[in-house]
Amino acid sequence: MNKIQILVVGYNEATLHKILSEINNNEWWEANGTTDDEKAIELFHHRKIDLVILGDGLTESIVNRLKKLFTVQNPQVSL
Repeated sequence: MNKIQILVVGYNEATLHKILSEINNNEWWEANGTTDDEKAIELFHHRKIDLVILGDGLTESIVNRLKKLFTVQNPQVSL
């Protein structure tokens, strides 16, 4: 069984941990997350990510940068 690989990026650590916990309670999903956009890029680069969740609090410029980098590396990724 291949789990859907999810990357969660958000600046609120408590919210991030709650979201990761909820996602990882589903047997079909596996989530990793970070509060650091550079770490998000590293995680995306080293894993085959199917879905990226960008949380509230990220600036528009960071969201645009991450979207561009992620879709260049994997055009099939869902954002």
